[in-house]
Amino acid sequence: MKKIQIYILTRDRPNFLKESIKSLKKKDKSLNIEIIISDNSEFKSKENLKIANKYNVKYVLRNPPNSSAHKHFDQVVKESVSDFLMLFHDDDILNFDAIRSQSEILKSNNEIAAVACNAFFLKNNEKTNIKYMGKFYKDLIIEKNEDLLIPYLKYYKYKPPPFSGYMYRTEYIKKIPFLEFKKFGGKYSDVSFLLELLKFGKFYWINKPMMFYRIHSNNDSAGEKITERKKLINFICKNTNFTKSSLVFTHYRLKIWQNYLISN
Repeated sequence: MKKIQIYILTRDRPNFLKESIKSLKKKDKSLNIEIIISDNSEFKSKENLKIANKYNVKYVLRNPPNSSAHKHFDQVVKESVSDFLMLFHDDDILNFDAIRSQSEILKSNNEIAAVACNAFFLKNNEKTNIKYMGKFYKDLIIEKNEDLLIPYLKYYKYKPPPFSGYMYRTEYIKKIPFLEFKKFGGKYSDVSFLLELLKFGKFYWINKPMMFYRIHSNNDSAGEKITERKKLINFICKNTNFTKSSLVFTHYRLKIWQNYLISN
């Protein structure tokens, strides 16, 4: 039976962590699942340990704490011993069916390197029926750089799935240090990271929303970093067939300035 490890990456948000764990605690003997709280907290580690004990899940306190999100990601990947791996965020909520669906796709097709799912928005504590990926009507196979990048860059009919909802084939993700891609976009380095992972296998994007992605004032995406966006553009131009004069970047620059005006 394939082993699945789900790490919940948490940092000083025990109120959100409780909800995230509760969404994953369904019993299913047909799946070999291990849930692990990976705590990078500066202040709330004692509260998080109490939560882990209450829900009977493994707890790992990072020492020293307060490391970057990129370093935290790499620490988890390095220590993982599973066939499939998910690095879930403490402020999101996962439908347990997602674990079954994503792992079954990975089991059934060795060419798939990662599986992600659609999501509904969770605005603070209110669940909505607004889809994260927009006008997205069928499952998609992502094979080429263009398949991955166009939903990120263009004003398009659908958006890419939330990064926190990916389940990876662990042997592939271990070959890519996430921290290394910080210099290629900083907070937007998930895109450069996924471009690198795509070299190892295809992605499968599930149309059905199987998680809730929380929108709140402390979201990492709440602020806009123009200089880091420029780094990502340079990386994309260097590693794909897109150039800075490509139409997709006209769309992307407009989206950047729109986000900047909203966040400021």
